[in-house]
Amino acid sequence: MPVVSRGYDPKQDFPRVMAFLRDSSFCTFRVDLQSRVAELEPMGTLPKYRRMGLAKAIIAEGFRRISEYSPTLLYIGGAANTLEANRLYEVTGFTEKYYYYF
Repeated sequence: MPVVSRGYDPKQDFPRVMAFLRDSSFCTFRVDLQSRVAELEPMGTLPKYRRMGLAKAIIAEGFRRISEYSPTLLYIGGAANTLEANRLYEVTGFTEKYYYYF
């Protein structure tokens, strides 16, 4: 039996959500069940599959899946700061950008 941390829900892991995304794009959403804060990280699409809408599709599927948890906040923990990444985040509904340092 696998060891599962408290609050972990395997339904949130979906690096291969749909058959056409297999081996091309991936994304993980995590939701803290107590605070209902969700995180999107990591996220990626292989270069030869970029600009095909796959990243947008997998993020949309993530939004659909986490909606059952009614998240109060969704953030991208390690977002790439590139023009392409920022465009993707904007078209999928992310509206504010904050920088934090440890």
